Amino acid sequence: MKAETLNLLFIRRVMNAMLPIAAMLVFVVAAQAQNPRAYVSVSGIDAGTCNNPANPCRFVSYALSVVDARGDVVILDSGYYRPFSINKAVTIAAAPGVYAQIQITEDGGTGIQVSTAASDYVVLRGLAVHSPGGDAGQIGIRFNSGGSLHVENCTINGFTLSGITSSGAELFVKDTTIRNSGYSVHVVSGNGNVTRAVLENCRIENGIHGIHANSNARVTAKNTTAVGNSGAGFLASLPVNGGIPAEMNLENCVSSNNAIGINANVNTTIRVSNSTVTGNTTGLTHNGALLSRYNNTVEGNTVNGNFSGFFTAK
Repeated sequence: MKAETLNLLFIRRVMNAMLPIAAMLVFVVAAQAQNPRAYVSVSGIDAGTCNNPANPCRFVSYALSVVDARGDVVILDSGYYRPFSINKAVTIAAAPGVYAQIQITEDGGTGIQVSTAASDYVVLRGLAVHSPGGDAGQIGIRFNSGGSLHVENCTINGFTLSGITSSGAELFVKDTTIRNSGYSVHVVSGNGNVTRAVLENCRIENGIHGIHANSNARVTAKNTTAVGNSGAGFLASLPVNGGIPAEMNLENCVSSNNAIGINANVNTTIRVSNSTVTGNTTGLTHNGALLSRYNNTVEGNTVNGNFSGFFTAK
């Protein structure tokens, strides 16, 4: 056999032997490129992967660009952080004891925007979304699209249009305070589909309207207080462009010191159970269906108003 032929055979055997090793190296490199968690700090630098608390990013927007889908962004230090937009499933949380303020930096701005795929979920935990006043901030959190948005243990303050606007599939708000905003929580479908919201253990303070269900909205509030609003504490209003009428369910809620405690507008339905409406200019008003489960307190308003009907537990 000629020397050239032997050399070719030798080279082929070496290459075949190295293929599994090369494949393994590719796998290792890919695994190392994964970044399930990124850290953010006021002393951080927007460089690298930020996947070590000793080398954090400075801003959330950069951390979002390097973290994996369904990963976590952890804010390590108290301080001011810029607004950001989310386009994938992710959890953004302040570490325990940290005051992480998302500060509006431009007129007409939005603190946090969420636009994700229909199967994605986003969690915002322990954040303070703040507008300095005037025309600086219009919307605190804007949920444009996505499977679900979870807002937990947050404070939202000072927005001219709304604290939270939701047109995504499902909004969940828990242990959160929204104050000094236009519509504190505004739920309306953006694509003709039904959009849902559940609020639990929340405080809605000193806005125009507290919790607002608009067209195609299904809103449930439990253990939630609406107080000091210049409009209605709880409002279901007319469908927009002929949409599906809004519905709202209130369980163990309080509406106090508002212009109107609860308002069910034309073609809408609000069901109220085990709730208190007191100290408002008008307690109850309705052109739609405002239904009681016989166990509510409506007392001490300038004008108490009345329910349009009743329902029983099933």
